[in-house]
Amino acid sequence: MTRFEIEQAYVSCFEEKTVGARRHTELWIPAEELAEFNRRIVGRVLVGAAFFGDGFQGCIPKSGRLAGQDARAQLETLSSLQDDQLVEELRSNGIACQANYLYWREMMPSKLSRVVAAWKQAHPDIPLPGEGVPG
Repeated sequence: MTRFEIEQAYVSCFEEKTVGARRHTELWIPAEELAEFNRRIVGRVLVGAAFFGDGFQGCIPKSGRLAGQDARAQLETLSSLQDDQLVEELRSNGIACQANYLYWREMMPSKLSRVVAAWKQAHPDIPLPGEGVPG
């Protein structure tokens, strides 16, 4: 589940459809409009929730200490790092950490406190997925 703002004048021309219950609505954006739609997003896209299938591997970085590791192994590696190394790894592999964070939070929450603290040092202006996203 994601949350973002988009230019109202642009999206007002798209049809809103009910998908399931009356309270479940979505805008129907034609595929050929997707690139323009993405350009009209204002600010950050916030991730609030995710689903992980049985074969979930996560975002696997190609560099740094996390290179080649699946999501579970990445959190083990991050947990073993010294504080300054942890901050540096989060700076260099921030995309993988954001992509895997909700999985870590669901599967191994007891290992996250140092990662969250280090993330706030490495990326003070970027919230982790699910953090600070209103319901």
